Amino acid sequence: MINYPLPQSLPHMRDNSVMQMGMQVVPEQQWLEACVDLEPFYRHKCQIRETYGRRVLASMPESQPAQTELQDLLFNHLLDDHNQVYAAIGDDLVHLPSGLHLRVPAADEQDVLWQTSLWVADDLLLMQPLAAVGNKYALTAASLCSPSAWHLLEKLGRPMTQIHDPVPGIHEQLTPQIDRFLANVAPGQVVERSNWSLQGAPQLDMMPGSLPEPLGVDAPVFYRMERQSLRRLPHTGAIVFAIRVYVYELGELQQVPGALPALAQAISAMPVALQQYKDLDKFALALSKYW
Repeated sequence: MINYPLPQSLPHMRDNSVMQMGMQVVPEQQWLEACVDLEPFYRHKCQIRETYGRRVLASMPESQPAQTELQDLLFNHLLDDHNQVYAAIGDDLVHLPSGLHLRVPAADEQDVLWQTSLWVADDLLLMQPLAAVGNKYALTAASLCSPSAWHLLEKLGRPMTQIHDPVPGIHEQLTPQIDRFLANVAPGQVVERSNWSLQGAPQLDMMPGSLPEPLGVDAPVFYRMERQSLRRLPHTGAIVFAIRVYVYELGELQQVPGALPALAQAISAMPVALQQYKDLDKFALALSKYW
């Protein structure tokens, strides 16, 4: 598990319902958070890629121009807005706190998205309108080394409605909002949201089936938080969806006043179907010691 300070407000404290988009506009300079702690994420991504191969990195031919545009935009963002953390030295992007030299791929290389994703802690995904799905926004490329219980290859090329199919109630409550939002994001606008879940192990990569059998009362529980950001690429019009994962042992949340009582309330207020989808029943015994 990678250690990082707790924020003063956690997503379950801001909204007890996971069925809210919770989007807020932030300055362009805050598109991605500063990756002072990049090195362990870099090692994590390389290990996951070696283990899972194309299951965590996949793209459609239509995404190639957007991958190159994302590389250019992110390179400039890191040098302009995080210049205490990154510098350009020779042909490389250098992460100053760790001394990592990060390769800048040529525009015509394969897997440009993979090399670009190694520059930051976030996973990087691209969504574009596809004629095959009625010009709805679909997932066209992703470097996804820290998934939250979903398979990339099952979602590639699919529109948002199908990507979110397993989530109970999402089509009635959120899908129309998501479709409108993606169609109306303006170039230069950066939007962020956060969500949360629970897991029984401290790893960043939670592949489907990672959750063990119901946890015993003495087993630790981990709070998983995702910071998600979206912005439109100005030339290709693709939407960049970046996901940064944080994992905390639940006891650490005592450092944030009111965090644990708010979590208990959020779980109890959740519809039963959603609790089952999130496997919260498997945490019941283990959670009792935290309340």
